[in-house]
Amino acid sequence: MALTALHRFGPGDLNPNEQIIYRAHLHFVAFLISSKTWIVLIGVGIAILILAFLFHAQIGFFMDRTITIGVFLFVSLFLVYPGYRLAVRFVDWIYDEDIITNQRVIDYDQKFLFSKDMSTASMKSVEDIILHQAGFIRNFFNYGTLDVQTPASGSHSVPGQIGKYLVLYDVARPVQVQRLIDEIVYRVKRSITVDPEEVLISCGLKSGDLDQYFVVKKTGHWKDRVKKLLGWK
Repeated sequence: MALTALHRFGPGDLNPNEQIIYRAHLHFVAFLISSKTWIVLIGVGIAILILAFLFHAQIGFFMDRTITIGVFLFVSLFLVYPGYRLAVRFVDWIYDEDIITNQRVIDYDQKFLFSKDMSTASMKSVEDIILHQAGFIRNFFNYGTLDVQTPASGSHSVPGQIGKYLVLYDVARPVQVQRLIDEIVYRVKRSITVDPEEVLISCGLKSGDLDQYFVVKKTGHWKDRVKKLLGWK
């Protein structure tokens, strides 16, 4: 793993014979909603500064040293700490990822500059994927939270409660991502080859004609692979 302050999950973080199939990020609308307090405070600070410039003659801004320093100190209350918190959230939004490979589901969480958390679940251990998409905003903008259940997660004691093992928060197109994980889990547990492009098309995360894909990409063993997928002998 690269020894940099900000590190993106990449090929160096993969296990042998592991392939990245899909990267899911926190939806932009979810990022804005989670950052709304800091955005509003920064907006208030900027508005106060603009008003001070517009009415500088009336209040003595830039004319009286004490008033000028006082205005900047007051505005800094709305800009410095909220700006820092918004920067932290922005870095998290850029670098946080939920990575789906042919072997694992990975929740990669960048903790600003010098810390990161990574939780993983083996595809062989995944038992269920629960989708939480409550509310008008989540449904309108099509994002939601996926709770990846494994034997280490335990059971839900309260309906709708999110497990603590591996949670993909507010990802875009959650239904398709859920289908993707289900499809990979199904194949991995039955020792069926996971073709990244094929599963992305079949789950709706990539446009394309699956029948045409088989025609173009077919190999000597493609018929056997299809038979395994369909449960034919």
